[in-house]
Parts: sequence; C-alpha cells; structure tokens
Amino acid sequence: MKASPRLLLVGWDGADWKLIHPLVHRGGMPAVARLLKEGVCGHLTALEPPLSPMLWTSVATGKHAYYHGVPGFTEVGKEGEVIPVSAATRQCKALWEMLGERGGRTHLVNWFATHGERPNGHLVSDCYNTWTCRREDAPADWPSPPRGTYWPEDLGTFLDPARVAPWEVNPDEIIRLFVPDADTVDQEKDRRLWWLAQRLGEAFTTHSAVCWLLENRPDWNLTAVCYRALDEICHLFMPYHPPRMAGVKEDDFALYRHVVTAAYRLHDLFLARLINLAGPEAAVVLVSAHGFHSDHLRPRLTPGLPAGGTVWHRSQGIFGAMGPGFRKDAQLFGARLLDVTPTLLTWLGLPVGADMEGRVLVDAFAAAPKLETIPSWELSGHPRRATTPMEARERETALQQMAARGSIPPAVAGSTQAVVETERENDWNLARASMDGGRWEEALPRLEHVWRLYPERADHAQMLAICQLRLGLFREARETMEACCETVGGPTPEVHAMLANIALERGDARAAQAHLRTAEAAGAGRLPTLRELDLLGRTQLALREWKNCEATCRKGLEIDPSNAIAFLGLARCALQQRQPVEAAEHALQAIAVQYGNPMGHFLLGVALIGQEKWEPATRALAATIRLDPCNAAAHRLLASSLERLGKKEAAQGALEKARRLRAGHEAESSRKQIRLREESAGRAAELRQAIATRRAKADAPRKATAAE
Repeated sequence: MKASPRLLLVGWDGADWKLIHPLVHRGGMPAVARLLKEGVCGHLTALEPPLSPMLWTSVATGKHAYYHGVPGFTEVGKEGEVIPVSAATRQCKALWEMLGERGGRTHLVNWFATHGERPNGHLVSDCYNTWTCRREDAPADWPSPPRGTYWPEDLGTFLDPARVAPWEVNPDEIIRLFVPDADTVDQEKDRRLWWLAQRLGEAFTTHSAVCWLLENRPDWNLTAVCYRALDEICHLFMPYHPPRMAGVKEDDFALYRHVVTAAYRLHDLFLARLINLAGPEAAVVLVSAHGFHSDHLRPRLTPGLPAGGTVWHRSQGIFGAMGPGFRKDAQLFGARLLDVTPTLLTWLGLPVGADMEGRVLVDAFAAAPKLETIPSWELSGHPRRATTPMEARERETALQQMAARGSIPPAVAGSTQAVVETERENDWNLARASMDGGRWEEALPRLEHVWRLYPERADHAQMLAICQLRLGLFREARETMEACCETVGGPTPEVHAMLANIALERGDARAAQAHLRTAEAAGAGRLPTLRELDLLGRTQLALREWKNCEATCRKGLEIDPSNAIAFLGLARCALQQRQPVEAAEHALQAIAVQYGNPMGHFLLGVALIGQEKWEPATRALAATIRLDPCNAAAHRLLASSLERLGKKEAAQGALEKARRLRAGHEAESSRKQIRLREESAGRAAELRQAIATRRAKADAPRKATAAE
C-alpha cells in the first residue's frame, strides 16, 4: 500500500451528468466544476437491475450481485422472517476490508448494506439518519439508532446529537431555496413539503457525520460516504422538473420546478466542504451508481410493482476523480460500475483480485500505474470481521421506515405472504443480475420459479423467454410467450415483439418482420420502445436492408443519444457497405457508452482490419476475447491480424483456439440444450399447473355469476 494515502470516495445516488453539466455551465455547481477542470470525468455504465443496494455493493466489491449476494433492500433471515439487508448479507469483501487487511483505516458513512460492519476505522451505517424520533424531544433525547449503527460502538456519544430532524430544516432559510412559494402550499392537503424536509434532514444528518469524522478523527486512508437524497428527491419531484411533462398540473409545475436543481446545488456545497476537510493531499472520487431520467425519456407511468420506480433510473451514472495521481481536465470513456474497486485499489497501491469482474481504468491516471493482482481477496488468509446484528424489534422498526419512504412495499411487515414476495423479488433481482453478467444457465431456474409464483407478470415471461433464447431453447421460448398470452389476456405489442425476437434468432427474418408489423398495429398511437427499434434494426440487417436499418438506428439515437445498440447497428451497416472508417467511428461510440459489450470491440476490430490497421485491430480483438473468451470468430480474426504483424507463433495459437471452439461449439451446444431441457421439464410441468390454477381462480367468479 502507498505510504499514508488519502482517498475521499463520495457517492451521490442517482446523480446524472445530464443535469450536472448545464448547472456547471451556469456557475451553479462550483465544486463539480473544479472536479471537471482539475480531474478526469466520464459516464459510468450501471448494472442490471438498477437497484441501489445491489449497485452500491458492486461499487464497493468490484463484483456483481450473484457474487456479493445483496439481492435488494430486504432478505429472508435464518428464522424465516423478512429482515433488512446488512453487512452480514454481503458474501465477499468490500474495498474497506481489503484496505484494512493491509493496515489502512476507513471512515464509512451511510453506505448501503453496511449496518453492523466493523471496519478498521469508523462506521456510521445506513440506519443512522432514518431512525424515528419525537418532535417534542431535543436531539440529545432522541432514541439511539439500533445496535450496529456505529463502530466503535461509543461513536454514538458524539454523533447521536448531530442528527438533524425534518422540523429543524428551516422553512424560510432552506425550504424556500427548493420551493420559493412554499408559504402558499396547503400542507394539510399537500404533504410534499414535509416529505422534502424529511429527505433533507437525512442528507444533513449524513453530512454532519462525515464532517465530524474528518474533523475529529484524522487517522484515515479512505473516507467513503453515500448521499441518498438525490435519488429519493428525484423520485418524487422529477415529474415537475422542466420541461413540464404531459399530465403535470401547471400549479404543481410552478411550485416544484426548482426542487431537483436545488438538490444538486446542495450536494455541490456538501462536496466543497468535504474536499476542504480532506485536504489537498487527498484524492477525490465522485460516483453515482446509476443516472436518473430528466428529459423526454422520463416514463409516463411508474409500474405499481416492487422496485417499479427503477424505470426512472438511467443506465449511465457518473465518475469523476481528481487529486494526486489522476489526470487533469480529461475525459474518460467506457467506465463501468465494476471498474471502480479495481481502479481505487490500484490508486491505493493494492493488488486487484483476479476474480473481480471489472478492469483498472488506466486512462484515469496521469501516469501508467503499476498493476498488481492476486488470485482473490477472499483467499488472502484474513477472514471477514464479525458483524453486529439488529434486535428483532429494531428490524421491525427499520422495515416500517423503509416502507414509509417507498423502498419496499408496505406489505413487508412479517407476514407469510411478505416472506414469499421477498424471496420471489430477490430471485427476480438475482436472475436479472445473472443475465447481465452472461450467466444464463444460473438465471434460467430462477426465472422459471418467479414466473410460476406470479404468472400474471408479463415482464417475468419476457425475461424468461430472452434467457431461453440465449440458451438456444427456441421452442421453450415460444411456449413461454404463448402461455404469457393466456395469463395477460391476449397478445400485446410487447408479446409480438418477443415473438419477433424468437423468429429472428431462429433465422426467420420475414416472420420477425411480420410480428413487428403486428406489434406496431396493436400499439397504434404509441412510440416504439428502444427494444422494439433494436429488433427492427436487427431484422432489417438480416434482410440486407442497410438504408432502412440506418434510419432505424438514427431514430433510436434521436430518442436516446447514448443508445449503444443503435451505434452497433450503424457499425454493422457501414461494414456491410464497405465503409470501415465510418464503422470504426460508430463502434468506438458504442464502446464509449457500453465498454462491457464485446460486440463493440469485435466490430471495431473488423473495421480496423478493413483499414489494414493491424496493431489496433489486434488490441480491439483481444478486448473482445477478454469479455467473451468463447468467441471463435474473434480468435480467428485475431490470428489473421497477428499473422500480418509477423507474430506467427501467436497467430497459430489463436487460430488453433478458434478451431477448437468452432469444433466443440455445436456438440457442446447440443449437449447443453438436452441437459437444460431435462432439468427444466419438471419445472415446466409445475409452471403449467400454476398457470391453470391461477386461471381457474380468476374464472370462478365469472362462472358463478353466469350460473346465477
């Protein structure tokens, strides 16, 4: 480890460059402006599903949820009851644990899923700023937060009085900065100001804790703090952010249009104070694990489902770093959430675990860093520290508070149904995480299970069908969508789009085109989704309709300029029309948005070969293979590039690898499909029975009425 490094890691949940850049240009966020000028900044691609406890644990571990084990806000405990996730939930080591093994000390404040943590340093958990208190009590008399909030435990002596209650958020001095006409609000009918005061009180409480530690406990190497208020404020007030959304009342828009902007400016003030307290020798890293839709991509409807609010989350968060060792006034491209921990470990002078799924963001450093690895931090010989559990009554209070703020459904209060729903939603979350990581076989039984429990959820069926497609189970995917039609009351545009996807994977582009036309007709009057545009573009590619595909991709980019799939489509079109320079440009744009998609690197490699740029083509194809080791075509093209560079031995090795992959692919694919069909046969029978039972229950009232 470096001699006495100091790294300040600041998390802003839900922060988005789309909102930050205009404010910076208007002079409204001077601390971030300094970060942009003196540091390196770029987008940070999130993971699926975009659920904050899962994402922020990935930020801290460098691993996806199927490794770290945090499945959402709650889990089912050993006694069969619903409990909040905590440090005990996490199944692998976090950055502060790795640092602690080498003697480094950490201040850890308000990070998701850290309750009960015992770092080498100080903890203020994510329960610190949400514990209930009575208005008539002075802060010193408020009940202490649950055991496990502080480490060392006597930290509460100093930090209990530092909490800020919502009624301490002055309506004239603070609330008016967010809602200038707050005095006109009838607060008996409109509780939004009170809700805002609650979120601000929690933000000030978090800030009080981290500032106290920086001022009073100077022995630290890492300070990591997560502010949750931006995301929570945006969930309520983003519909009122300019421009006014359809359906938003003019009076509400006039009242609350400034709230989101004011929240960003407040967080800029927080950041300025932390930078000052950390001192000039500290490096500063600012991260958000996902963005937040703020423009024409804002959803018109929020699904009334657990975690339905994540439809507002944008897949691009933020990354910014400044201070010793980092580049100045530079842009960073292709950063992913999983890259944060490897990059911070490297800055700290610590080795990266070879089992981590991200990469070191070498381009963020002023000079090429020394890269060290170990097989895994889980095998370092240091067991994880013990954690401090909550008591039963404290868990119940924590769940009530999480329900009150909308993090979990109100039904999660200890009933048997709550346990079933929690297990189902966590399986759903982990299945989506497995799909995001390309672990399709792991996702399949989870998806079958959640759909069996809740077959009315069309999104369950669609995700299951996508997984089946990726595993080559075409017949099963079609059966899934046919069953979905029965449970949701007929074929919807989304179902037809999924049937188009199945037809396309089976090589029947004409059938896919017919399904897409049916979907368009069934959804007359609505705009096509980005997924539907992607399907249309792929279909046009298969039909060799290059110009139509280009038009479809550009339409997708008009809807979302950071749509990596559209850039990939344009790259494919350019390659087919023998335009390698244009293809390389589009592939690079796709990589900048979504570095982890191997197709961007592959198309870049093909385009560079078309320009006879053998060295950069070799690098692009090597990146493809790192992300997709079984890509036989990438190995074959890499062999061709290496041959052109005179590296005959390496070229022969790559070619041999391509031959082995190609020879073994068909046999292995056939064996895998037979095995998967056998394994899922019993589950499929259970699924059909569950659907029949649900249908019978739904039909019973109608039959009874008809009999009368």
